[in-house]
Amino acid sequence: MILIPMVFFVFTFKVKMVTLTISEVSFLGNAFFVVTVFPHPTSIPDNRLSG
Repeated sequence: MILIPMVFFVFTFKVKMVTLTISEVSFLGNAFFVVTVFPHPTSIPDNRLSG
């Protein structure tokens, strides 16, 4: 009956990986949003700002 603890461990591990991935994706999305909306002063003027 060691199968049930193994399944439970794998399930919790996958849940942790999914939540970690979601937090990483949201962090990358926020970083991309900041870089896109607030361009650096040293960057070349972007065509997206002028439309």
